[in-house]
Order: sequence, then C-alpha cells, then structure tokens
Amino acid sequence: MIAGGTRLAVQLLRRAGRNRTVHGAFFLIVLGGFLFAFLQQDGIIHYLMSPKSGRVYRQSTEAVWNVMKSLPRPKPVYPLIDLDFYMPSQKMLFNRTRIVTAVSSNHYPEMKKMVATVQMHMPSTKIVVYNLGLTKTELHTISRMCNVEEVRFFNFAQYPRHVRNKLNYAWKPLIIREALYEFGAIFWADSSIRFKKSILPLYRYLKDFHGFVPMVLTYEPNRFSNYNKTHPDMYRYLGVDLDNEYKNLRSTPTVQASRIFFVNSSYITEKLIQPWVACALALDCIAPKGSQNPHRRPVAGFHEHRYDQSALGILIYKNLRGLFKKGNGAQKAYISVSAFRNNNRYFGDVQNVTFCD
Repeated sequence: MIAGGTRLAVQLLRRAGRNRTVHGAFFLIVLGGFLFAFLQQDGIIHYLMSPKSGRVYRQSTEAVWNVMKSLPRPKPVYPLIDLDFYMPSQKMLFNRTRIVTAVSSNHYPEMKKMVATVQMHMPSTKIVVYNLGLTKTELHTISRMCNVEEVRFFNFAQYPRHVRNKLNYAWKPLIIREALYEFGAIFWADSSIRFKKSILPLYRYLKDFHGFVPMVLTYEPNRFSNYNKTHPDMYRYLGVDLDNEYKNLRSTPTVQASRIFFVNSSYITEKLIQPWVACALALDCIAPKGSQNPHRRPVAGFHEHRYDQSALGILIYKNLRGLFKKGNGAQKAYISVSAFRNNNRYFGDVQNVTFCD
C-alpha cells in the first residue's frame, strides 16, 4: 500500500508541471495525507463524534497524555504514602484519611445527610467538598458544617470540554486522582452515601488489595453486571475483548463507584488511577456515542452505560484480574459501615447536620 501510494505521489508531482511552488504545495499535501493515514492506522489519531451534534473531530492519544502531564499536582499535605514499600499504622492512616465528595445544587440536600453521618460516626474525620455548581448560600452553609475542612472549586476550564458535562462523570476520576495525591488516603463518597459507623473495618483489606478497597456489587452475570451496563465501544477503546470478559464474569467484580476507599500505592497508580484518568480525558472512552445513563428512561438505539464506574470495572478486569475473588472482598465490611441511598426524598434516616461557626 505504501509503495503504491509513493508511485501515485510521484505521478501527481509530475503532472503538477515545472512550477516549483506548485510542486512544493502538491508535495506537502500528499505527504501530509500519507502521514495522517499512517498515524490513523497506527492508532495515534482517533476519530471522535460528539453525542450531541454528531460532528466528527479528531483527538490524538498523545494529546490525551499531554493533558495528563499538565494536570495539577497539589503539594501533598503529608509525606507521600506508597503501600508497596511501607505499610503505616492503622491509626496513622485513619488520621490522614479524608472523606472526599463532589456536589452540585441538585444533590445538595442529599449531601447534607451524608455529612451528618460522618459527624455522627467519625467526629474527627475531615471532609473535602468539591463544588460542581453550588449557589453562594449553599457554599456558605457547607463551609460552616462541622468536619468540612475545605470547599474547593473544580476548575472545569483546565480540562477538555466534555468534562464540563457533569452527566458523563469524567470529573470524578480527576478529583480522586488529585485528592489521593494530596492526602494519600481518601474515602470517596457520593452524596447518596450514609455512614452507619466508622470505616475502620475497611483498613484490614488495604495491604492485600494494594490500597484499593472497592464495594463489590456482584460477581454474577446478571443485569447489574458491568458487562450489561457498559457501552461496547468502551471495551474496544480500552483494548478488552467483550466475549472474553463474559467468559470470566464470575471472577470479575462489578464495583460501585459511589463509595471507594483508596490509599496511595505505585501499583494502583499505574494499573488503575492513570488509565482511569486517561479514559476520563477522552470523550470516546468515557462516554461513547450512543451511551445512556441506566437510571434514565431507555432510548432506542442507545446503550446503558455507567461512565466512570464502567471504566473502573473494565480496568479491574484488564489490570487487576485475580486480585478480587468471590468471598475475599470487603463487601460485608462495606455493608456494616455504609449504605447507599439513591432517592432524594429519603432524608429520615439521620439527624440534621451540625455547624461549627
């Protein structure tokens, strides 16, 4: 194909005549075309399509990694932790752990109840709240809540444009990466999470799982599995064969992205955090064309998709296969320390939030 293309280029240049300017223009056009074809074939350039407009545009893998390199690296509050080299005491880790969440106005009532359960069961644990779109009144109220250490503005402008669409959840891996680097130990909690007691029972799993302790929903190939709630194009983007994963479903956990415990380790950073963030930065990975939130009314031609949770599940299968097995996970511990409430009207389970002016 390359040889045939070279002959065609020579013929075009000959037909261009003796004018050197024309020769040069044709040469650049033809050379650029062949370079583009080569890069596309090699996977360096990808075609993407906007789900809203249908407009086709290009994005390079190199561009995604360049964005990753430029991501903010906040100064760590404490010396860096790496569980692959050193296991700190449980007391030290617990004192360093932050509850990290992100909220916009539509989830503000839920979030207050989540904070109230932290106040009730972990009165000394600090909470970091990322602002995804709150009113001034809500921001002021949150800043007065006991346990809330800081309310941070999430700067959507420093990321690719698709991250601004909060419904594709590309922002979540980015926030988790930033907070994990800064604090070394974080428990991610969606607004819908309610703590029933301290998260201390989860710490015993940190060493075995390299600092990544997820809540496993199922190992069964049922309608809740990652296999059935993920757009096939995400599998293709991440280089995972869909049929092979189906054969290994009983050894592949479907995890819940609404509550995850992380302590920094080189292994998890390389195998999970970095590729998860890279997926979040690429629209065709985090939100393939035709993907739809499974909690919304089905639309013909669209595939149910869990965005950040789907990517997390695929990466566990691809890079952490065998680490989690039925019976060896932290499901019972998770159920004992926390609960998931996905109904905005469910506010009767806990006391009101307290304030520390």
